[in-house]
Amino acid sequence: MLSTTLGPAAISQEREEAALQTPYQLVTLSKDGERTKWIMISDYETGDALRLADDASISDADKTEVRRILGLLDMIRRDYTKRAAFGNHSDLPHDMRYTCPVITIYEARR
Repeated sequence: MLSTTLGPAAISQEREEAALQTPYQLVTLSKDGERTKWIMISDYETGDALRLADDASISDADKTEVRRILGLLDMIRRDYTKRAAFGNHSDLPHDMRYTCPVITIYEARR
């Protein structure tokens, strides 16, 4: 998470802990380098990084997080095939989009 725009990095830890409580094998995006067969990602997780990619005024910590997320998105585009997308919130204000993000599902290429 971007510290100045989305809140404390502790949110990532909370997501990891929640993923461990499911009956499914889930890996959160904060786990760099782990390849899974399926990726499910919301635009709410990546939207700020895309928006701030060329913003020189953000902190160094946020720049690092933006680069990390953009790197993950590059890996997804390179190594995965988009299988489905759900949701549309283009008419909602930004701060209300977290309740109904666009969810995209990708499958690993062989």
